[in-house]
Amino acid sequence: METVTNEPRAFPASRLVAYSTILIGAGWALIAFSFIAWLVVSEWIAGTGTTALSILMVFMGMIASIPALICLYYGRRLLGHTSMERVRGAVGALAIAMGVMLEFGIDFGVALIMPNKFALTSPTMFAAVIVMLPIYTIVCRQILIHDGFVIRGYGDILTRRVLIVSAWLIYFSLSGSFASGRVAGAPSTPLTMLLGFVLPILIAWGFYRIACRVLGHTTRSRGAPFMIPPQN
Repeated sequence: METVTNEPRAFPASRLVAYSTILIGAGWALIAFSFIAWLVVSEWIAGTGTTALSILMVFMGMIASIPALICLYYGRRLLGHTSMERVRGAVGALAIAMGVMLEFGIDFGVALIMPNKFALTSPTMFAAVIVMLPIYTIVCRQILIHDGFVIRGYGDILTRRVLIVSAWLIYFSLSGSFASGRVAGAPSTPLTMLLGFVLPILIAWGFYRIACRVLGHTTRSRGAPFMIPPQN
């Protein structure tokens, strides 16, 4: 596999990634927790008491804040110390946030165009994974090269951890589509329920195994990240 090296720049791109990740995480958290606070205050003013719907909405708001917490964690971690692993984590957090925004944007657009149609959450999640994975790879590679890291190949960027997360996202997105029969447009039957359980597992597992073999993770152990020392 190719080895790419580069001289470190005066202003590390990883620093910009860290600030961007923290900024997006803080903004996302502000919106999510403001939504939760609005629900609680509105019920308290109305005096309606706690309902099942309000509990569900608060729970959904807490789930929606998870990407924000991931961005804040990895952005703050990258600010403390720069390493290949921490750059991958921050860029991955940004990719997750952008993927969720892409998914919501597609769903919102479809709801505006076809308000009477079903929600496309599962298919759009799969599309977001397919779109964001190469974007993550390209952006992460350019940032690492800019900051002077040694890259032995794409296996240093698409690590086992990245592939595992991608495989799980592929499984979750496809399982919802197959289980409801939305891919083929078929009604829900025992056969489609069985396919909805088996096929996503096979596809996600096949993706992970093939990617590991192509990237050399089955034969090469993961090396420790390091940087080119600055020239005197």
